[in-house]
Amino acid sequence: FFFFFLQRHQHLYSWQQGSIKAICGNNGNPYGEALRLSKSPFQVTTCRHVGGSPWPPCRCRATPGFRRIFVACKHGLPVHFDESFFCP
Repeated sequence: FFFFFLQRHQHLYSWQQGSIKAICGNNGNPYGEALRLSKSPFQVTTCRHVGGSPWPPCRCRATPGFRRIFVACKHGLPVHFDESFFCP
């Protein structure tokens, strides 16, 4: 098993799980061919690699924020979290 730190990644919080599932239904709008865009913002923490090795222990800077998110759905359930963006 190998683990390395990507230049940037985002974390969603487990307490939002029910709302994330709802993006595949009435809390999301179709976006492009395979994604859905949330109607409401979610709490997302973005971590950026700030130097050093990409291998553990990694150095990163975490930035919390609220964003609308993109998910791919299959059979009414979210199966992929895609890039998100800050709400204006």
